[in-house]
Amino acid sequence: MPFLTKDAVQDFDDVVFARRTRYGGTPLSRENLAALLWRTAYCLQDQPLDQRIHAKRKPVISAGARHPIDIIVIERSPSMDLSTKLYDDLNHSLLTLDIASGAVRPLWDMASMAAKGTCSTLCWFVAQVGKTAGKYEWPDSLIWRDAGALLQQFSLVSHALSLGCVPLGPTGNPGIDDIFRSNGTLFGVGGCFVSELQA
Repeated sequence: MPFLTKDAVQDFDDVVFARRTRYGGTPLSRENLAALLWRTAYCLQDQPLDQRIHAKRKPVISAGARHPIDIIVIERSPSMDLSTKLYDDLNHSLLTLDIASGAVRPLWDMASMAAKGTCSTLCWFVAQVGKTAGKYEWPDSLIWRDAGALLQQFSLVSHALSLGCVPLGPTGNPGIDDIFRSNGTLFGVGGCFVSELQA
């Protein structure tokens, strides 16, 4: 993905001290969604450790370089249908998931209520417990720290790109486990609405 021009990205101090939760706005353009995901979750280096586990280098920190959190992107069409995509961090692309609109509707409605009615582009974080558990005996607290770091990165990068970002308090459980029928191997660790802001 081509980097945006220097003028399009604010200076670091401006971002850190001016960052705010900004409500409203419209769904992200593909260009801005790509710019956001590139700076938060793109895999810069991938080192296979075994058949299941990889150590990765990304823009955001993660315990043991395990990066157990996947990002699903939920968007609402003009007809009110919801589409769900998975961010492929190796190929910097979105993969359409075969998930019915009705299956993600409770998650969307809960997130929208938490965000004061904001309905733009929903990015939700889904943790694969086994990635961190493969290295650490007590993975839960480390996964939650990873989620906090990722959410902070989303918030800062969104501000730098002049986008709105509303971090959300709900975890998404048990909805995530129900949507993916994972039998406890996946769980939601929060997310955010991101949006184009009106000039």
